[in-house]
Amino acid sequence: MTASAPRIAIVGAGFGGVALAHQLAGGPAEVVLVERRPPFGPGLAYRTADPRHLLNVPAGRMSAVARGSGRRSP
Repeated sequence: MTASAPRIAIVGAGFGGVALAHQLAGGPAEVVLVERRPPFGPGLAYRTADPRHLLNVPAGRMSAVARGSGRRSP
């Protein structure tokens, strides 16, 4: 009998779920994202049209990956 890779299910493919999947990518586990509606990524925080939810940081200065970590930014 051969051992199979563990499977990790991430429920919710908003920013947090996608960022976690990115961090786990290339590891020993199979990663599965589960989302009830497309597209992956925006999540509730970025799906709103409410002007109070605007970000005050230019997109080019934001990253889910720390600089110098050796990982590519998503």
